[in-house]
Amino acid sequence: MTAIARHKLADHFRRLAREENRRLRLVVREIAVDGGARAWRLTDEREALSQALATLPALQRAVLILHHADGLSVREIAVQLGKTESATESLMTRAREAFRSSYSESTDV
Repeated sequence: MTAIARHKLADHFRRLAREENRRLRLVVREIAVDGGARAWRLTDEREALSQALATLPALQRAVLILHHADGLSVREIAVQLGKTESATESLMTRAREAFRSSYSESTDV
């Protein structure tokens, strides 16, 4: 069961990397088209989000991505990770708090 979850997470992060590469190509095209002011702000925000996520432990990062990016419910995430729903909710709460803290630090600079 753990191996399956690990493989699912690996697939998920590979998919995220591909999507990020696509987004970066789109941002470059936007910069070329509109002069770049708006695109640069979006790029900066995306970079701050990415940096904040990178500071989280892998499991916290995974629950946030599974919930917010993939739209999975707490129950579905718990099944994927082999945890109880209450343990998953606690993990998600800690992940949100850590993300908020990290994101606010990166945007204060």
